[in-house]
Parts: sequence; structure tokens; C-alpha cells
Amino acid sequence: HRYVMDYLVDEVLQGQPAEVQTFLLRSSVLHRLSAPLCNAVLGEAGPGDTRSILAYLDAANLFITPLDDRRVWYRYHGLFADLLQKQLRDTAPESITGLHSRASRWYEEQGLLAESIEHSLAATTFEHAATLIERVAESLMVQSEFTTLRTWLDALPDLVLNEHPRLRAYHAWLSLLAGEPLRAVESRLAPSAVPGEPEPGEIKAARALITISRGELEGVHELAGAALASLTADDGVWFGIAQWLRDVLSVPEVGPARDDATAHQILIDTHRGGRNALLTVMGLCSLGELRVKEGKLREAERLFRRALDQATDP
Repeated sequence: HRYVMDYLVDEVLQGQPAEVQTFLLRSSVLHRLSAPLCNAVLGEAGPGDTRSILAYLDAANLFITPLDDRRVWYRYHGLFADLLQKQLRDTAPESITGLHSRASRWYEEQGLLAESIEHSLAATTFEHAATLIERVAESLMVQSEFTTLRTWLDALPDLVLNEHPRLRAYHAWLSLLAGEPLRAVESRLAPSAVPGEPEPGEIKAARALITISRGELEGVHELAGAALASLTADDGVWFGIAQWLRDVLSVPEVGPARDDATAHQILIDTHRGGRNALLTVMGLCSLGELRVKEGKLREAERLFRRALDQATDP
């Protein structure tokens, strides 16, 4: 409400010393605050003693909330943060990119990649963001953090995604999981801009997933084999997917009139105890759903419990 905003500007923000105003505006790009982070982000343009300013804001109840008992981390009240960000956009828009870039760099140095990615995207340093996303994409998939990964990938321009085939493959897989039309899913796998460049193994594995979703089993085996020719066990989940698709369709009793239970059991057996926990969970859930359709509810319950244990195993 404009009267509330006017009050906050006139009575709260402008009533503060100049160095506190600078601190408030420039630190508003942060979702949470600490003295080391604020020092890194504000740099030479900020006040020298950020720890004292945070303590002052806390003691004065200036719309700041401590997030821990030691009062190391704080956050602004949501409405106050919105006001500060608007003021920053109105008064110093040219500073915003640099603030986010420095925040991203600090979080990356602390090993906090999710926060680093968020600030890198806000700074529009998309190539750096893509590099960071590649480092965490597989763990997010294994942990079923699909929405987070999809949001980040959607924020990347097509030109950047085109240079990162593994991210394009994840984008297609997430689109498939979201139930998008297969034509739209395939569009995520647009060929590289470099003429004649061989298609990466991850893209071939993703194409195999799309192909089996169509029920076109004959093409799946060939795509999976081609993917494995350029992937290794170090490629994690994509190697596992290609291996599973190839192995399942190589089993004599698994063909056009295949035994789905056998196929899913192969998936489970192949990846049990390995690094591809996601594939094990997928196999257990799919096999459990088959048992439900067969009326074997106790066996289905056992399979779902195994999937839950596997999914939540630290």
C-alpha cells in the first residue's frame, strides 16, 4: 500500500544515517545476511563495520529478524525487503548486477552452490550459472528436487543451454516427467550449433527415453547402445539409463510382448547399491504399480516401502 511505503521511506529509511541507508539498499539483494557476506557483496562501496550495522538494525527492530541464536544470520521482513529493492532499482540500478555477482562468488567459495546459482542467474551471468548447475543437477534429480532444477534450466537462454548438452538432456527429461507433449520434449534436444559435431551420449540417452515413451522399442536399443559408446560409469545417471534400456531390451523374454515385471526387476538389480539411486527407486515404484494392477497388494506395499527407504537413505 502506497501509504505504508511512503511511511517506510520517509520515517524509517531516510531517518537513518547515510552509511546505514547505503547498507540497507545494497544488502537488499540478499535473501539472508551475515557480516562476512555483506562485506563481500558491498565491498569498498559499503560501510566498513557491517557487523556493527547488523547489530544496530537488530537492536532498533528495523524490520530485521535473526535466524539463529548466535545472531550470525539475519533476514529482512518481506515488505521491507521489497521496499529496499524498489529503492535500489530507482536510485542505483547499475549496481544490482555487480551486487548479485559478488554474492554468487562468495556463496560459491563457501560451497553453497544453490545460493550461488540463484545470484548468478539474477546477475545474468548465465554461462557461469550453467556451469554451477551442471555440478548439482544429478544430485537434485536423485533427491527429486525437480522443480528447483526445472526453474533454473528455464531461466537459462537457449544459446547457453545449447553449449551444455547434459543440461539439455536434463531439461528434456524433466519435461517428460512433467507430461509435456513428446514433440515439445524433443525440442529440448535441439542439435548443437556446431555443424558436424557428434551428438553427446547424454542427448542420445534422453532420446532413448523419449523413444521408449512412444513405445517404439526397436529404436531404443540402438540409441541406448550409441549412448553407451560415448558414456562411462563416471557419467552417473545418464550412463545408468542407457545401460538399463540396453540391458532390458536385450533380455529374450523382454520384447514387443515383454514381461514388464522382468524389465523393472532388471532395472532394480542393475542399480541396487550403486550411485544411481533414482533409477532403483523408479524401478521399485514401477514394479509396485504393476503389482497393484495384478491385485498383489501386499507385494506392492513391500516394493513401495523399499522405494521409500532407498529414496530417503542418507
